[in-house]
Amino acid sequence: QDFMETSIISKEFWPNVKGEEVKLPYKIRELASTYSERFTKLKAPRVLKIIPSLGRVNLEIKLKDRVLDLSVSPIQATCISLFENMGALTLDEISNKMGCDADVARRAVAFWLMKKVLKEAKSENGVVTYVPLESLKGDEDHTSISLPMDESSRHDDFLRSQSQAEVKRVESYIMAIVNEF
Repeated sequence: QDFMETSIISKEFWPNVKGEEVKLPYKIRELASTYSERFTKLKAPRVLKIIPSLGRVNLEIKLKDRVLDLSVSPIQATCISLFENMGALTLDEISNKMGCDADVARRAVAFWLMKKVLKEAKSENGVVTYVPLESLKGDEDHTSISLPMDESSRHDDFLRSQSQAEVKRVESYIMAIVNEF
């Protein structure tokens, strides 16, 4: 199975595509950098700029009592990856480690709370922290939760509609040129 898939977006047709700032985990940044360098060597003078917050990540999350196969945004994947070797993290710590603003981190944490992969806990001094929820209690539902459309899905839909509008505009331009000949 492929680890990384890319969508090549030309800045000539989609110049306004921007993602939210996020710092991908080190291993992923290294792979993306290598991928970009190889692309540039293969397709010179073209350059591949990775937009870390766009795309999808397929994850398999193994917890004590369940395994989740999910397709999530890179922001959500980055958020949950912070908990691989960590215990409890505050929202500020998550935001700092992800290199994004608190609102972006809050949406990512909310996603994992709704999926029952993380849970909220309060430390002795009353600070809210987030910890992995390794096993569900007997009275909690083991099925996946039907979530409303999250922020990244809205962003993906916006990009899709923006792309479709641009394709129609370019298509009509090309058709006009073809019809002239």
